[in-house]
Order: sequence, then structure tokens, then C-alpha cells
Amino acid sequence: MELTLESTESQMNWLGEQLLGYGRVFRPSEIKRRLWEVTPGVIRSAARDFFRPERLNLAMVSALKSDGEMARALRNF
Repeated sequence: MELTLESTESQMNWLGEQLLGYGRVFRPSEIKRRLWEVTPGVIRSAARDFFRPERLNLAMVSALKSDGEMARALRNF
């Protein structure tokens, strides 16, 4: 993170993104501290909330000619 904030342009982008996105500027040390607080359990919990069967969708574009061919292809996936 420190390397990305070396140039003046990067610093101005950082400030602009912080102000526009959050209405305040977070210090890089605060961002790093918050990232270190993320545990595998927190990630698993978020994944359980996000990846639910009722939320999953599939879009398929295929050169297969029939629904049967497509069904077979999906079963093998």
C-alpha cells in the first residue's frame, strides 16, 4: 500500500476515492489494521451469506444443437 501512495497522483486519487466513497479520509495504517482483523471465520461467514443456492444463476451460450446436449454438458460440469 505504501508503494502505491508514493506519487502525488496516487495520493490525490487515494484522497478523492476516500472522500467520494466514504465522506472521510482513512489513514493507510487504519486500512491495514482493519485488514489484519479479517479472519478465516469472517471470510467463511461472508461466503455463506453470499453464495446461497437460491442466489446462484447460470447463463450459457453454446453451439450445442439441442437441450439434451446442453443438459449432458451441464451434468459433466
